[in-house]
Amino acid sequence: MGDIVDRMVAASVSGGWWPTTDTKREHGPPVKFAISGCHDTTIAAILTSLGAFDNGKWPPYTSNIAIELFKDVDGHHHKAHVGDILEELSNPLPGNNSNNNDSKPSSLLSFFRRSATTSSTALTEPSDVARTPVSKLPPLHKHYVRIRYNDQPVAIPGCAAKPANHLPGEPTFCTLEAFKQIVDKFTPGNWREECGWNTDKGMFAEGEDRAGY
Repeated sequence: MGDIVDRMVAASVSGGWWPTTDTKREHGPPVKFAISGCHDTTIAAILTSLGAFDNGKWPPYTSNIAIELFKDVDGHHHKAHVGDILEELSNPLPGNNSNNNDSKPSSLLSFFRRSATTSSTALTEPSDVARTPVSKLPPLHKHYVRIRYNDQPVAIPGCAAKPANHLPGEPTFCTLEAFKQIVDKFTPGNWREECGWNTDKGMFAEGEDRAGY
């Protein structure tokens, strides 16, 4: 999840995410959609970590989870439906004109896992974004994250419970700031050090917030 947040913040701050170190904006559009296969244990772990796995049923065969990033382009929540105010981020695909009012650009920017590459191009080095507090990052305003499990939107408790943490009237649209703060709580800052914590106190430390908050 830290890797996914890394890409979302990059899209928010830099206008897009490119999977390789030598790919520049002028050489091609940023990644807008990435897909990867995974196991049921991965899906269950993601939903549980976000406090959104509350139906008590193990993910059935062919289950899927989509992690979507949206951008509010005008902020006039009271004048339009959710689908009308959310548009794709900058750098649209060649031939598309996001400024054309007659067109309806895609509002979806999904990140799942880094797509595999068979070229000799070097992959992007891991950044520090996933382990950097929101307070130390540029503003992430007007960006929202939505989780869909088997094509059904799910609410993250910490986002739904507080109006400031979600799109007005849409509790399943979590602000990117709130989403990152929630994910930061279970994103390891130092694997070697943290693997040795609480070895005699069980899986969860006392006093920690519930998942999804």
